[in-house]
Amino acid sequence: MDIRDVVRAVEEGEGFAFLTVRELNRAGAGRTVGDILDLLEKLGCLHLPAAIPSEPDRHILLYRARGAVASVLMLQHEIEAPGLGEEDREGLAAMLVLAARQLERDVAVGRAQRMSDVGGR
Repeated sequence: MDIRDVVRAVEEGEGFAFLTVRELNRAGAGRTVGDILDLLEKLGCLHLPAAIPSEPDRHILLYRARGAVASVLMLQHEIEAPGLGEEDREGLAAMLVLAARQLERDVAVGRAQRMSDVGGR
């Protein structure tokens, strides 16, 4: 497994994939976690949590910077912004519900993939 497998999992997972810290380290082939994440960001992938846990079995969500997951996260962030008018907040909330429903459908039909299913162990 390498960085290409990680990016492929995100693409095949309709814009997102889950992997463990151990899998991220293995994909990095000796790079530091910071270097791995910098490279993934250059390839269009973001991650949550923002601070990567140190425990090797903790899961990380990698997602395409432009896609359904990114849209849901961006909308949630915008809704919580200070100074937003109620009408704007309601409009954003309606968009968030639609984006979240699409994301739920993607998960339900198995479009999200675990790294262990892509690129081997």
